[in-house]
Amino acid sequence: MHLLPSPLPGRARIRPATLLGLALGVGLTLAVAPEASALRCRQRVVSAGDTTTEVRARCGEPASIETRTDEVQHVVRDVEGEVVRVDIVTFVRDVWIYDFGPNRLMVELIFREGRLESEVTLGYGSPGHAPPDGPPPRR
Repeated sequence: MHLLPSPLPGRARIRPATLLGLALGVGLTLAVAPEASALRCRQRVVSAGDTTTEVRARCGEPASIETRTDEVQHVVRDVEGEVVRVDIVTFVRDVWIYDFGPNRLMVELIFREGRLESEVTLGYGSPGHAPPDGPPPRR
């Protein structure tokens, strides 16, 4: 680290270029680091946008799968704000639960139209439920 003389006795200042380098290094590290809550299976991170096929290949079969059909209303208005029409958009959501046993937290993965949309961490799993090809227990 490069230090400059400080106007205060007994203290040194860090050069602005050094501060900029430190800030860029921390920023880049945070930009490429996976989310803290990201599910890891076989040392690979499962991320938003992954397909059901990719997640199944990494993590094995989930303990449960629930399929939901959701509808969203899309209101189309004219320039004066009057409702022209209401469109109803239907899409499929699959909710997968991974139960890695009593020493690990369960994870709920929500897929929309076959792609991972979100991940929710649940409570601890149940005894005897850890899949053989799931992630190893944390130490």
